[in-house]
Amino acid sequence: MRLAVLLALLALTACQRTEEERLRAQIDTIKTHLYLGAKVALVAREPTPQILAARKALQFTRTGTVTAAQVAATAVALYQLRGLGKDELEHGRTSELTPFVPALFGLTSTAAPGIDTNVDHFILLLAAAGFKFHPKSPLPVPNEILVYEAWMTDASRIPLPTMSAWGHSLKGYVFATNTYCSLAKQETDAVAAMPDLLFDLSMLNGMGPMVAHVPEAGGVLAAIIVMPFVTRALAHGATAMCFLERKDDVNADIEIARFVDLCERIGVPPEDLAIIRAYLAYKKGDLAGTRDFLREAKKSHFVEDNDQKEIDGLIEHLEEDRGAFAEYFDQAFFVHFFAKIAWAKLEPVARDALAEARMFEPLRALLTWVAEKEAETEEAWKKVGCGG
Repeated sequence: MRLAVLLALLALTACQRTEEERLRAQIDTIKTHLYLGAKVALVAREPTPQILAARKALQFTRTGTVTAAQVAATAVALYQLRGLGKDELEHGRTSELTPFVPALFGLTSTAAPGIDTNVDHFILLLAAAGFKFHPKSPLPVPNEILVYEAWMTDASRIPLPTMSAWGHSLKGYVFATNTYCSLAKQETDAVAAMPDLLFDLSMLNGMGPMVAHVPEAGGVLAAIIVMPFVTRALAHGATAMCFLERKDDVNADIEIARFVDLCERIGVPPEDLAIIRAYLAYKKGDLAGTRDFLREAKKSHFVEDNDQKEIDGLIEHLEEDRGAFAEYFDQAFFVHFFAKIAWAKLEPVARDALAEARMFEPLRALLTWVAEKEAETEEAWKKVGCGG
């Protein structure tokens, strides 16, 4: 009997992988291998025969007549490219790969001296997230690539405070939306512990050469003022949702409070946030405060006629029907609310600034290519490498 219990406990422990273990499993995919293989192939200064062979995979297209010889050559090239990516992924955070962003822009290392390996991962994370979550022109960026770049970015080592806070926030959002709640909270805790940050003009120092080479960068610089704060709000909201899914109300409420406080600081009207403040007041047992916030919430333009009636009902029966209040603030409500508030602030910035940022078009092309080549690469991996 004891042996059976022990075996059951061991089996349960084996199934309960840590978030870090789950993350490593998520990013170990063909798409990540192709993405990293392409980075290795494109930045190599002294390419090996394997890299030269892998580069051919980036040259073939799906248009025109393709001969049997070209099909075979493409399969070999994709096999080599994936092999390079798998090897690079094994290095993990010990990787010494040359920064990819300068090569993406056609810059020399002297033209972009501030882009080290860590900043390189942050910029790629920022660009990929912008593509994926852009409200006007989203790109189906694979989640595993976003998670990989977030995992590789050490936000605490980004030299400028505003950029460091942005890095923590973006990592928190990516981790939370991939159900890594504890990893996300490490990032939101870090940014919450930082001193209040105003727009840091020092971040523009040294960016002159990039803007000179890539004039479109000006649109991105305009977004730098607002987007770090909006991203932080998204991170707190997403982390709250992650913990609500886990039924962890303690950590969820911490992130919800951070979300509404930050939203108020970046200009969201108090009446738009009052409904959440009512929820937080109710959780603390402050019924008078709850009632006041509910009344203020009725002034919000987000509150529709049906919501007005429900809020009136909550105010009238607040003390006698606590179940109705809990039912109103279910998970679906928070999803709806966070989306309304966050995107209302983010959408104009994304539309006016990021939509003009053409400098990341090569990255967009690479990410699109990776998504298109997944099935072909899997087939090549089986044929050329006998399953690898």
